[in-house]
Amino acid sequence: SVSLSAGDVIYVSSESTGFTSFFGFAPDYTTGAMSINGDDAIELFENGIVIDTFGDIDTDGTGEAWEYTDGWAYRVDNTGPDGGFVLANWTFSGITQLDGTTNDLSAVPFPISNYSLTTQEFNTTSNFNIYPNPTNSGFVNITTKANTAVTVTVYDVLGKQVLSKTLNNNTLDVTSLTTGVYILKLNQNGTSTTKRLIVE
Repeated sequence: SVSLSAGDVIYVSSESTGFTSFFGFAPDYTTGAMSINGDDAIELFENGIVIDTFGDIDTDGTGEAWEYTDGWAYRVDNTGPDGGFVLANWTFSGITQLDGTTNDLSAVPFPISNYSLTTQEFNTTSNFNIYPNPTNSGFVNITTKANTAVTVTVYDVLGKQVLSKTLNNNTLDVTSLTTGVYILKLNQNGTSTTKRLIVE
């Protein structure tokens, strides 16, 4: 476990020697969990909850639009975390693009530390309020500072989309959801954030 602040970048690799030789600097952490082969989906957890997913965890990515064998996938600026996988929020090198002896000599080098999440985007999370949370009433209220429709996409802890609605009255019907923890992606007027919802 490690705490990070907005804007921090860390590098996690399956090993250090090859990473350092290829990129010119050492990874911050090494772990066998990073032994991925270019067609594996990846989940990001925060406090035991999946907050972001890359790829479809139930699908071999070979031949899929999100395959990254000998290449890379990189999140589009000012997007995420999405809870589930949103292909449009990622950009790709294409496969077999990192075959150079170093990143700089590869056909399409990995974009090191270029991701940007603007301060305005990051601070908008306070614009969305959800209550009651936890809920056992079959609904939750979603309020914002703006008086326009809110698009809500709900993901389960495995990153599977289970509900999608556009709200004009601030009330989300969750009677179709079973007891558990969910991730809500909220979007309004181009501003988006994610929230955790507990259904009892």
